[in-house]
Order: sequence, then structure tokens, then C-alpha cells
Amino acid sequence: MAEIKLIGKEDLKCFQKHNFPICSINLGKDVKMNERLLCNECLLNFIQENNIIQGFNIIQSKIENNIQEYRHKQISFIAQKKQQLVSLKNNFIAWKSTINQQIDQILGYINLWIDNIISKNIIKDKYVIMEELENFVNQYEFHEKNFEFLVEQINFINQASSNKIQLKLAQLNEEYRKIITQTKDSFMKIINISQHKISLKPINNQLKQSDDCFTIAFNYTGQIMISGCGKDIKVWNFQNGQIQEVQKLQVHQSTISCLLFSKNQNSFISGAYDHTIRCWLQINGQQWKSSQKYEEHSSDIQCLLLCKKEKTLFSGSCDKSIKIWIVDFANNNLQYCYSLEKHTHIVYGLTLNESETFLVSCGDDQQIIIWKKSNNNKWEFYQLVNQSIREVGAVTSFIKENLFIWIGGVQNGKDCVSYFELIKGCIVEQKNKEQQLILSPEVFNYSLFPIVFNKEKQIILFRHKFHIYLLTKQISGKYRISTKIKFESNEIWGSMTNDAKFLVLWEKKQCRFLIYQIEYQTI
Repeated sequence: MAEIKLIGKEDLKCFQKHNFPICSINLGKDVKMNERLLCNECLLNFIQENNIIQGFNIIQSKIENNIQEYRHKQISFIAQKKQQLVSLKNNFIAWKSTINQQIDQILGYINLWIDNIISKNIIKDKYVIMEELENFVNQYEFHEKNFEFLVEQINFINQASSNKIQLKLAQLNEEYRKIITQTKDSFMKIINISQHKISLKPINNQLKQSDDCFTIAFNYTGQIMISGCGKDIKVWNFQNGQIQEVQKLQVHQSTISCLLFSKNQNSFISGAYDHTIRCWLQINGQQWKSSQKYEEHSSDIQCLLLCKKEKTLFSGSCDKSIKIWIVDFANNNLQYCYSLEKHTHIVYGLTLNESETFLVSCGDDQQIIIWKKSNNNKWEFYQLVNQSIREVGAVTSFIKENLFIWIGGVQNGKDCVSYFELIKGCIVEQKNKEQQLILSPEVFNYSLFPIVFNKEKQIILFRHKFHIYLLTKQISGKYRISTKIKFESNEIWGSMTNDAKFLVLWEKKQCRFLIYQIEYQTI
């Protein structure tokens, strides 16, 4: 890929025309373009603001990375369309050759047919008068019989030749239908009509559980499932959508609210309404060992989040705080570090961007708060997001390095998926991407069903009130609702396996588990 050239950067001056290098950028939304560049002299006249970012080279590097990402996306898209058109052209060339061969064969049959007819065109020019007189006197039907014989011969030739041609026409018609079908499919791919569709096939709905199940999680192989069962944790064998209870872990003193499995080993973390968090380690192949209870929170645990390397745990609670922990799965323990205190009510949702430089939290105080990792690897308050929808934030999740979604949870709310994007160091709501969900003003959207984002298959799973939604990514980069399931109650909890092949839910109305196989097809 050719090197990017940013034209004009050599001539950049600060907006007050000082003769000093550019050192900072003003990222405020209301700032005019020619007032964004700042030097050290300019900064003397500015009160320190969150939207002033130091380090012009860093911003320039991010701009170049954004351009490279766009160019790569553009080049890949055009190359894909070109390849599809070349493939379509080559198909037509191949079809033309095949059809021409079949038409040539038909023409050969017709020529042979003509030759056979011509060979029967033997009409005598000379007749013996006395023979013809005898035929006339005795009323012989000599010529009539000869003519009938000729007709029989011609009919035989016609039938045989016609059979050959009809067989070839049938083959040609079959080839033609095949060409039409394949051509339509090729056209649909080229004009971007072809999309992946998801359907959910129910495979098991017979398992009953009367105790509340607010959380479900799967191990990294997808063969072990854990679920809440009141204040206990159930461990299940999970094979091709069939589950079998193995054991029940009974150490928490109140309802299990969060379960979080390691993506690398058979260890998990549990949180409960008894205000405690525990680590669990599998020993001897089947048994599970609990750590001590960690009681830094003073109220119910509402959400748990692990970083990719699984060395840091974030926990949100009804005590309004987010706690930061060091995780040691090998020794089955946690170490409390510090607390993030900015929310004024329950913390319901947590998410990290891919590079793990930003943490987003939301909750009952109708705030979306951005936390940033500082140079000393400590999380600090960064931004309070300006959002158009002032509702309780039930869940949130990054779906891209600089893009996250947020879903509210109140009665008579907007009932939509909101998108927020990191632009020039500032989180900005993207109203044009907002997706309307089914309006259900009569109920709340409960928490404890985190958004599940499968990056490999680009699938988003979430629950909103009465519905379970699955969103898939389109070639345009946008996500659309691929399928949804409606329930009679809004009390539904569950999760999806890591390979996005199975969905397991528990719904309170009938106190039962529901298992679905996720099927993919192209339409």
C-alpha cells in the first residue's frame, strides 16, 4: 500500500500565529477548524480543559492510522467487487462456449435431418406409357402406395431427428436455468444483496428450575456451563446443546448475580447479592475449589469484567463503585487495588475497548462515564458522555476499538440501541446509527444480561425487555437485527457459547431453561 502523504502539515501554524511548534490540539466540538492548533504560547491563555490533547504527533499518527484503515477497507472492497465481476465474466465466457457447443450439435442434427430428407427426394422424370395405362385401367393404387411408403420413411426420419434435438434442447434448457440461477446469485453478491441470516432452532426446553437463574457462562471449550440457582452455582456438562447437571456449589449466602469464566482455563469468578466475589478453580478434573470471599463492596454485585490477559478484574455494584482487582487464576485469588468513585447510583454495565485504553460504565444514575488508563496504568476519570437519551443504562459493550453500544432500561423509554464513537479523543453519540427496538413501555429492561459480542462472527446478542435480539454485521459495516424471539415476560437471562453455536436462556415465567442452536445461512 502506498505511503500516506498529509499535505500542508509543514505549513501548520497555531491559530494565534505564534512562531512556535504545534504541541496540542483543541478537540472541542464548537471550536472552528482554524482555532484547533495550539502551541505552548497559546496554552498560557487557556484554562486546562479535557478537550485539549497534548502531543500533535500522537494525533497525527492516529489520523494516519484512521486513513490507512479506511484505505485498506476501500481497497479490499473494490478488489472484492472486481474479483466478483471477473468471476461473472469468466462464467459467461464458459457458458457461452458450452451453449455454442450444444447449439452446434443441434445444427449438426438439423443438417443431417435435411440430408436424410433430400436423400428421399427421388422423383422419376420418365414413365412407361403402357405401364401407366394398365395402372389407370385397372385402377391400381401403385403411386398412392409408393407415396404412403415415402411418408412413412419421412415420418421415421422426422421422429428420430426430433427426438435427438428435443433431448439436446432439454439439456440446453437445464443449462440455461442453471446459468440464470447462478447469474442471479452472482448479481446479488455484486450488488450487496446477499446477507447472512441467523435462525434459532429450539433443541431443548424441558429442563425446569424454580430458583432464580440470573446468570449463565461457558468455559473456553464450550463443554462446561455454569448457572445461577438461587444462592447456589450449578455446574453442567454441555454437549451439542444437551446439558447434564454435574454438581452444585454452595458457598454464597445470597442470590448469584454474576458468573464470569476464564477464556484460557477452567477457572471462573462469581459475584452475588451477599456483596462478595469469589474465584473458583477446577481440581481433580471435576471438583471446584472456592477462594476466600472478597468483601470490598458494601452492596450487591451487578457486573464483572475481565481484561483480555485476565490479569485485571472490574466489578460494579449497587454501592455506586467500580472496584479494580488483580487476578491470579493460578493461585485462585484476587487482590483488591482501588475503587473508581464517580457514579451516584447502581453500576449496571462495564466494557473495555479492544486496546484496553478506555473503560465505559453505565448505571442507574443515567450517566455514561468514560475512564482512561493513565501512564502509570491506573484508571482515572476521563469524560462524562453527553447523551441525548437520559435513561437508566442497563448494558453497554464495545463492538469496535472506538465504538460502543448502550441500551437503556426504563418504562416509557426510547427502546433503542444507541451508538457512541471515540472521535478525536472525545466520545460522541452517533444519532444516525441509532436502532429502534420493539416498543414495550409497560416494563423495565432488567440488568444482569450483559451484551455478548462475538468478534469472530461479528454477532451481537442482547436482551431488551420481552425480546432476545441477535444482530449481524453487514458488508457496509453496520449491524442489523437478524433475528429476535419474543417472550411473555421480561424476566429472561442467559448467554451464548464462545463459538456462537448455541444460545441458552432461563425464563422465569415458566421456570425453565431454553436451548437454541444458532444456524447460519446466506440469503
